[in-house]
Amino acid sequence: MPTAPPPPDPGNSGAEPRRLKAEDPDDLLAVLPFLLGYQPSESLVMAAVCDKVIAVCVRVDLAEDPDLVSDRLAEIATNNHASGVLLVAYSDEAARADRLLLPMIDRLQTVGVIDAIYTDGQRRWSRICNADCCPPEGIPYRLDTNRLAAEAVFQGMSRQTDRAAIAELVQGPPAERRPELSALTEQVIEDVFARSQDERRREIAGWVSAHVRRRLEGLAVQPTERELVRLACLIVDVPVRDEAWALMRRQDAWVHVELWQQVVSHAVSPLDVPALGMLGMAAWISGQGTLQVCCIERARQLDTNYSLIDILDDINDRALPPTFWESIRSGVAGAIDDDVIGAGTGTDARPTAIGPHRRTGRRPKRGAA
Repeated sequence: MPTAPPPPDPGNSGAEPRRLKAEDPDDLLAVLPFLLGYQPSESLVMAAVCDKVIAVCVRVDLAEDPDLVSDRLAEIATNNHASGVLLVAYSDEAARADRLLLPMIDRLQTVGVIDAIYTDGQRRWSRICNADCCPPEGIPYRLDTNRLAAEAVFQGMSRQTDRAAIAELVQGPPAERRPELSALTEQVIEDVFARSQDERRREIAGWVSAHVRRRLEGLAVQPTERELVRLACLIVDVPVRDEAWALMRRQDAWVHVELWQQVVSHAVSPLDVPALGMLGMAAWISGQGTLQVCCIERARQLDTNYSLIDILDDINDRALPPTFWESIRSGVAGAIDDDVIGAGTGTDARPTAIGPHRRTGRRPKRGAA
C-alpha cells in the first residue's frame, strides 16, 4: 500500500512537510506503524527504498503463500524503481515469522535486501547479520521513547492500535442514526437535483475549495450535518463528483481525507459507496494506504460495480505511489472540462430511493471513470 511523507501542519499553508530520517533499525521500527497507520502484528512489511526514501510500504499476512508474496513484492519494488527493500516480520513466534521472512530474503536478492528484521514487539533480530551485530537474545527496543515516534506525532501523523480500528472509520453512520439521516437525505436530495448539473458542479467546486482554503489557513472548520449530507448527495452524479476529485492535491490531501471521512459517517445507502470512493482517493493521495484499502473493502461489500472503486483497486494492485497522482491530475481536470469523465455512465439521475438495501436505478459501468 502506498505511503508518503506525513501531512503538513494545518497552519503551514500547504508547505511540503519535513521528512522523517531513520538512522538505525530502532528508528525504522518506530516509523513503520505511522507509515502504515497502525501497529502491525502477525505481518510481514516491506518498505521499498528509492534514493534513500521509503517510496512505498506493503503489508501481508504471515500466513500468505511465500511464492505468491515474493512475486508480488518484487513487482512492487520494481514498479517503484526501488534501489533496495527493508523487510520486517512481526510475530510472537520466531518460527511463524521466519516461514515467510527467510524465503523473501532469498527471492528478493535481485532487488536488494538492505535488512531483514524479525521482532516480537520488544526485541529485534536481523536475519542477515551475524552474532557480532545481533546477539542470540536479540536487541531490546522501545517505541514509546523513540525520537522518530515523537517527531511523527508532532508532524500530525497517527497510528491506530490495529487495522480493525482503521476499518471502523469507514463503516458509515451507526445503525441507530440511519433512519434520521435517511429522512434528512430525502429532504436535501430534492433540493440538490432541482438544480442543473452545471449549478451543482459550480456548487461543489466552490464549497470544497473554500473549505480546503480555510483549513490550510489553520481555521477549525466543522461542516454542519446538513452540509455533509448535501455533499454525499452531490457526488452521486459522476461529473459533479469529479469536480471535487480534481481539487485534491498532495499538499492538501489530508484536508480532503478529513472532510470525506465525515461525509462517509453521514452517508446512507445508496450514497455510501461514492463517499467511500472519494475518501479512498484522498487517502491514496495523502499516503494513507491502509485507509484506502479499507475503503475498497467496505465499498465492495456494498456495491461490487462502482467505477471509482475499480480505479482505487487498480492503484492498490499496482502499488502506485501518491506521486503518480500529480502526473494524472491535470488530465482529470481537463477531462472534466471536456465533459468526458462520467459520460454515459447513467449517474446523472437522481437516486430512486434512499434506504439501507435499495440502490440507484442505474449504476456506473465497470471500468468507467
